Amino acid sequence: MPPKSEPTSKRVTKKELIDEFHQNQWEQRLASCQCVEYKNRPTSPNGVHPLGTSSLVYKFLQNGTLVAVVAQFIYPDGTIKGRHPVRLLIGKVYHYF
Repeated sequence: MPPKSEPTSKRVTKKELIDEFHQNQWEQRLASCQCVEYKNRPTSPNGVHPLGTSSLVYKFLQNGTLVAVVAQFIYPDGTIKGRHPVRLLIGKVYHYF
């Protein structure tokens, strides 16, 4: 069996990635993936988010393959804001901004 080829990468605009995420039901697709918290840190107290907001980044895996990286903010009251893709595996190409 030939070795498994690694996906290539393609830089796209943030808008293109967000459009892909929403137009092709990525939220539904990711529901069946393994979700791994990758980063969790407080936002800057000088930033635009309320004090106590956390910035989180999740990796989504399907059969051991990274299929998406998604970021979001969690406000102190538990509200999720700004959920957006950072990297999506489309076919055999990672799209990122």
